[in-house]
Order: sequence, then C-alpha cells, then structure tokens
Amino acid sequence: MERWAIGFMVMAGCGSEEKLSVYDAVPDAVITSHSSADSVREGAVITVSGAVSDGTDDLADLAVTWFADEALACDAQPPAADGASSCEVVVPRGDGLKVRMDVRDPGGNVGTDSVTLTILETSAPTASLLTPASGDRFTAGEPIGFSGVVNDEEDDPADLVVWLESSIDGRIDIGTAPTTDGALSGSLVLTEGDHTLALWVRDSDDQTGSSSVIVAIEPPNVAPTCAITAPPSGTTVVAGDLVVFEATVSDDDGANDALVVEWSSDEDGPLGTSTPSSAGAVAFPIDELSATTHTVTMTVSDEDGATCTDFVLVTVSTPPAIAIRTPAAGARVHRTEALTFSALVTDAEDAADELIVAWESSIDGVVAAGSPDSSGDFIAAVGDLSLGTHSLTLTATDRDGLTASAVQLLTVHRAPEAPTVAIAPEGARTDDDLTATVISPAVDGDGDALSFAYEWSTADAVGPVSGSVLPASATARGQVWTVTVTPSDDTGPGEPGFASVEIGNTPPFVGGVVIEPGTARVSDALECTTSAVGDPDGDAITLAYSWTINGVDAGTSERSIAGLFAAGDAVRCTVVPFDAAGPGAGETSAPLVIDNTPPTAPGVSIELDGDGLTCAIVDIAVDADGDPVTYSFAWDVDGAPWTDTGTDVHPGDAVFESDLETDETWTCAVTATDGTESSPAATASVVIESRDGDGDGVDDAEDLCPGFDDSIDLNANGIPDSCEVSMVFGYTGSPQTFTVPDGVTRVYLEARGAQGWSASDDPGGEGGFASGTLFVTGGDVLSVYVGGQGQAADVAYVPMGGGYNGGGDGQNNTSGGGYAGGGGGASDVRLIYADDPLDADSLASRVLVAGGGGGATENMGSFGGHGGSTIGGDGGGPWDYPDSYGRGGTQTEGGCAPGRDCVCDPGIACEHYSGFGKGGSASNLAVHGMTPWNGGGGSGWYGGSAAMEHAGGGGGSSYVGGVVEGSTGRGGHTGHGEVTVVWAEAP
Repeated sequence: MERWAIGFMVMAGCGSEEKLSVYDAVPDAVITSHSSADSVREGAVITVSGAVSDGTDDLADLAVTWFADEALACDAQPPAADGASSCEVVVPRGDGLKVRMDVRDPGGNVGTDSVTLTILETSAPTASLLTPASGDRFTAGEPIGFSGVVNDEEDDPADLVVWLESSIDGRIDIGTAPTTDGALSGSLVLTEGDHTLALWVRDSDDQTGSSSVIVAIEPPNVAPTCAITAPPSGTTVVAGDLVVFEATVSDDDGANDALVVEWSSDEDGPLGTSTPSSAGAVAFPIDELSATTHTVTMTVSDEDGATCTDFVLVTVSTPPAIAIRTPAAGARVHRTEALTFSALVTDAEDAADELIVAWESSIDGVVAAGSPDSSGDFIAAVGDLSLGTHSLTLTATDRDGLTASAVQLLTVHRAPEAPTVAIAPEGARTDDDLTATVISPAVDGDGDALSFAYEWSTADAVGPVSGSVLPASATARGQVWTVTVTPSDDTGPGEPGFASVEIGNTPPFVGGVVIEPGTARVSDALECTTSAVGDPDGDAITLAYSWTINGVDAGTSERSIAGLFAAGDAVRCTVVPFDAAGPGAGETSAPLVIDNTPPTAPGVSIELDGDGLTCAIVDIAVDADGDPVTYSFAWDVDGAPWTDTGTDVHPGDAVFESDLETDETWTCAVTATDGTESSPAATASVVIESRDGDGDGVDDAEDLCPGFDDSIDLNANGIPDSCEVSMVFGYTGSPQTFTVPDGVTRVYLEARGAQGWSASDDPGGEGGFASGTLFVTGGDVLSVYVGGQGQAADVAYVPMGGGYNGGGDGQNNTSGGGYAGGGGGASDVRLIYADDPLDADSLASRVLVAGGGGGATENMGSFGGHGGSTIGGDGGGPWDYPDSYGRGGTQTEGGCAPGRDCVCDPGIACEHYSGFGKGGSASNLAVHGMTPWNGGGGSGWYGGSAAMEHAGGGGGSSYVGGVVEGSTGRGGHTGHGEVTVVWAEAP
C-alpha cells in the first residue's frame, strides 16, 4: 500500500497546467545575551550577542547590524557559521538603553529583535559604627574599644578612606585599613565629657557616608565608707537563734542605696547580701550560723568596684544532737517480735558518754534509760510492749542542761493465721496452667488487709516458682506440684497454707489443614497438608485422613486423591491425630472448588481464492470438562486491526477481495471458549502478492490516476504529476467556493496572506504562507476567503483601511493625506460558508490560514510586522516611541500592544482589540490609550495588534491544524492574498 510524502508545490500562473511561485522566507533575529528585564551600570562596556537564521538563504549571505539607542553600534557583518553575532556597547548615562539587532538577506527581507536595558547609577559609600553604643559610659583615661563596617557598591573596602571624629577631641585617625569584607576595629581614649563619636568613609568618587553615637566620659571614682554597729564584737548566741547584724554605709560620689553589701564568715563562707537605705542604714538577719566562733565580715562595693570592709566576732553554741536509727518511723511489728531501740546522740561541746538518754512510751512509760558509749551509740533491747500505737520519745541532756528530743511512732500488731488453699483444675494435664486459690482466708486478729505470696515446688523441679499461676510449660505428665501460700499484713508474714496436684496426659493436636494446590482442575491430584502437628507430652503421633466431595464421603483414607471430582465440585479433607492414649481433636479444611479447564487452542490456516481470504479451523479445540466450544476470529493487516469482515463458516472468518493490497501481511487469530474461559489464540498469516493489473507499479484500487504511475511527484505536493490540476483564487472582496470533483479524495491547499499598507519609507508587513493536504469526498464544498491588501487611512482621526477578511484599520491625524494604513487580510479555506468573513462559526471551521501583514506609518522605522509563521511578526516603532509597535498574533491569542489591557471592558467599543480571525484596529478614543498615527494589525488564525502611537501594526499568525503535512512561513508575499487548490484528475 502507498504512503504519500506531502511537501511544497512549485507553480506559477493559473489553470490546470500552471506551477506555484517560489517562497523567500524573512530571516529571524533573536538577542540571546540580554532581556528587557536586565540592568546595566552606567559607564560599563557590555557585550551583546544573538543568533540569526534564514529558511531559504545561506548564513554567509546574511548581514547583521547592531544599534544602541538607534545609533549605529557595530557595522553590518555576516554571522558566524552557527548564526551567532555579537557587539560591544558603552553604557551611557540615563534611565535606559535600547539595543537592536537587524539581519538582512540578499532579497532585502529584514528580521529584527530589540531589548531595553535599565541603567543603574553609582552610589555613595555606607558606614555603620557597631560599638560603642549610644548611651555607653566610660571612665576618663581608660581605653574604649570600637568596631564598625564600611561598604561601597563600586570600590573595594581596601580603597576606601576611613577615620573617626569626636565632637570634643576632633578627628581621630584609625591607623588600620578595613578587611576584605569591610570590617574594622581598634581602641581609643577620650577626654572627660559627652562626645558625639562618628565613623566616616570616603570613596574614589569623593562621596562620603557616616554613622555616629553619643557616649559619656566620667571622672575617676572615690571608695565608700562603712561600720558594723551591732551586735558588739565577742557576743555569744544559741545555735538556731536569729542574729541581726546592723551597719552604716555611705558613698560620696554615688547613691547609698546603689552600694552592694556582702556578708561572710570565716567558718561558713558567704552568708548573703543586704540593700542599704538611701540614708545608708543596713540590716542583715541570719539564724543559720554553725556552732563555733565566727569572724563575720561586711564588704561594701560601689558601681566602679571600690570597696570598704568591717568585722565582728560572734560565738554560737548547740544542744545535743539526736538521730533515731530503730525502730523506723511509723514501724508496725508483731507482738511476738523482739525489738531493738537504737540512736546516735552527740554534743558539740560535751563528750558523748557524759550525756543522759531516756526512751519513754506513751502507753508503757519509760522503757529504757542510760548514757551512750563514747562514740554516741545508745542501744536497748525492749520486749512485751502493749498492743496499740506507741508514741516513743527519746530525750538527751548535756552538762549545761540543754536538751534535745525526738518522737517516733510504733504500732504493735497480732500475726495472721494460715489460709485454706485449692489448685485448679483438679484433673490437670500438661497443657493446663495451674491456678492456686485461697478458699478460706487467714484470720488477722487486728482486722488488717492481707496479701498472699505463692511458691510452687515439686520433688524433681529445679527450683521453686513464684506466682498464683504455674504455666503449663513448667509441668510434665506424672509430676506432683505443691503450692505454699503465705499470708502477710502490713507488719509481716503469718502462718502458711498448702495444696498439691498430680499432672495427667494431654491429647495430641493438629492445625492448619489445607488442600494443595490452592486452585485445581479435573486433571490435578489433590494433597491434604497440615501446618501444625504436636503432642504436649512429647508422645509419638499418627494421622488419619478422610475426604468428602460435595459433602459425600469419597471412600478413601489416603493423604491425596485424583480422578474422583469434576469442575464445580467442592472438596474437603479432615485430619485426626492419635497418640498412645487415643485420638485428639480433628480439623477439616476449607472447601476447594474445582476450577473450569479452558479448551485447547485450535489449529488454523488461511485460504486465498477469488472471493478473498478465509480463516479455516483445521484442528478443533478440545475441552477437558466436556463443555461445548465456540470460536471467535480477529484479523489485522500489517499489525493494524481489521474489523470489516464477512462470514464463510464462522462469523468474521472472511476478508473481502476488494480490501486486499499488494505486499500486505494479513493475520488471523482464533480463540476457542467454553462459555467460561478461553484458549490461547491460534494464528496464521499470509502475504498478498502483487495485484497491480495495469503494471504501473501501484495497485489499481489505490491509483489516484488509474492507469498511470502515481509515484512520480517532482514537486512533492502529494498529487501525481501526470494528473495534477489546480485552481488559483485571487482577491475579489467576497467569499468564493470550490466544489470537490467526483472521485477526488484529497486536495493540496496553498495560501498566501495579504500585505499591510506601505508608507513611502516603511513597508507594510508581507503576507504569510501556509500549505497542507486536506482529505475530502467528491461533492464537498470548500469556502475560500482571499485577503485584501491594507489601504491608506485618508481621513484624519477616522480608523479605516483594513484589508478584506479581518485586516485591522489604521488611523492618521492629518486631513487629506495617507500617513498610516490598515493591516492586510488573511487568506484561508473553511468548511462553513458565511457572507460575513468574521462570522464566529465560519471562522472556527478554518482548516488552513495564511496570516496578513501589519499596516505601516510614515514615521521612520514604523514598518508593519510580517504575517505568519505560527507567531506573527512584531511591527516597528520610531526612536522616540520605541515600545509602541503592535505585537504579532499567536496560536492561542491576539497580539497585545504594550501598556494596554487586552481584555475588553464592559460598555467600551472593542473594535481596536485583536482576536480570533481579526487584526487590531486603531482608535482615537482616549479610553483606549491611542494617539495617531497607528498602523492596523494583520488578520490571521489570531490577528496582530494595532500600534499604540506612531508605529506599525503586528502581523497575524498562520495555521495548519486542520490539514496534514502542514507547513507555514513568515512574510514573502506582497499585494493582495492568494489561495491555490491542487487535485488529481485522469488526463
């Protein structure tokens, strides 16, 4: 089968024997080094670079020229071999710099691109004085450290001049240069007084910056005076009594209440601080001095660290010290226990064995008395205390009659009696946990809450086991286990109780019974498996098997079965374990339903005769379950599915002879099904030999020109040269139609957009180009709209001159003269006819569009943008209105002039907006932001925008989305538009 390569067709003139014209593309220019968002610094030398290309001319034949603010920057030169070009530019003073690159081909076509860069001015240096800070105070004569940071946008820190300046002491040279990051530091000495201290910096442009703070320099300090007034030196006090130290302080050059007063002891170290009153009175109370003779010192400090001291002697004496060891505080004991009372008694001044000690009970009176040994230990054995809670008081007296005492509570209780205990279960086995239970609680004479401790033991056990539960893992058959349960109240343990049990036999178990394989058919053997089998007693185990099919005993005790079931049967197996003592509990598997077995694949072959192809079944499919089998057929040709089949023996098993082409490979795939599942596909293939009856090298059924060789197509437009016929549609100012001849299945379309209006110096944008192949049916009617060239806007302040088929109007401000004009109309082919070329439904049916060019003005450099390719060309603007030119349309939206919101506001006439199928029109309405002169936008798939002021309009975009093998080009056509239709007819 033939595949057609669609390309450009070269023709001239009109009529069936005419050829198409030669297309010369406009070169493209793109600035790559900078964009309009970039900034440069005044005075800098920058290198701008870009790239150029041309679809129809060699790069070596192109000339690239660079301009800076419309002045020549670099003479015309050919680009490099890869299309690159560059130029050095000196940045002037000002707010912005426009750089433009033009490329011109031998035919005079010019491509251009430009960017506008923002110019940055030089700046003054900055200084920041970090330390000292404003408000800092210093003493005259002491060094003052300083630090700061300086910076300049243009100069390195090492090139900056830096100094300090005082409002009192004048300029102070720093003596060191800033670091590479602008940091600097040092020290200086200032005279007494309040200084404004500034850090200054000057750059190479003689610009300066500074930072300042205010600091105070004060005179030298005078030390404070002080005296302790109470208690008198040599005073003796009792340990723990409150002692109040009093004093007076003063400071000649500061506030008294700003002084810091600290107290210390040569024995106890630092004692604390006091805050003086404004009159200089000081008080320091303390009751924590240790028992010894102290030298208590007062130290007074002012804000600058000058001090004054005074001291007194104070002696502290102590009574005996008592520490009870036993009994513990709040202890609870049984009455039968023998008790030991012990304590440590000492005195700081007297020997321990010179002290008198006595224990006294609140119930039984004095129970022990005497003196401690030389180390202070006092120990007494006490028995037969009365039941109840005793308050025990221990008293110690020294030789001076000073006493100390301590009180301890002791409760005397009765012990609990033995409980009655049972073990569950009674007939325990090795898989049973044993649980001990108190069934008759022990008796406690005091009514105290009881707790119980459990301990298990056996004659052959390794050791006792604690807890009320003995796990089965600890027991073995035949063992006798005894549990001992001991009651306790909060005082201690009482009499224990006992119980015993002998361990019996445990049956074996089985688990995880399943049938394998998990899915099965009638041809499979089934096996009963288990995942867990065991006996807690370690006895040998045997397993017994049984099977059911649909709930009926299968009559076998084997572990596996085969051949006893059919598709859809539910099969189960049951396993019962046995040890020497008998059976354990059995387990039954989940049912396994036997799956359907799909039929086997059939054997097939393809038979070719005069009627076409037949896919024949030579070996029938076999179904193991005995189900009836049906067949389905699927065809493909050269790998692509084919569904237009006929029937010979089975539905869809035949392909008609008229569908066969030379060298095609046809494959038949047959699948057998039993109504539930299908077999793998069986396939057969055949290659069709030549069916070219007329010998022209192509199949007769596919010939565009029957009897002639379709492969000769020198202009590569998809129409055989031997039968190529064409029709050229010129400009008429109204819709035209083309009716597809009978038997024609494809036409080749070629369209050229109209040129925009041209000024004396600035040309209107040239029309774009579009071509492609459209598949049709004889009798189809195509609507042809040929664009009109843009005309002059002859009436001042009246938008006019737009070319037919969507060209936008231009506008001038001079009566009787043409200084601006409209955009060119697009040329297109549509599927829906409408008298109005801007009808929305008709526009949406366009299959191919060649964009029109934008209108020019008489302002220098205000050329119109070219129509096409997929993005229309931008218009040009004069040097004093560099950014007012119209923009080209795209594939998704119309061009938008700069500074305009291209969304139409409610209540505002919108004719000036570009859009789908129309170029933007100029307007003298103030709300539209336009002033004359304005070139109109070219029409296209989407139109180019009109210019804002004194500039050319943008070109419309071309479109080939409705054809195949489509191609577009920018510019290249002047005058009115044109559409050519080419098709095949037998000579």
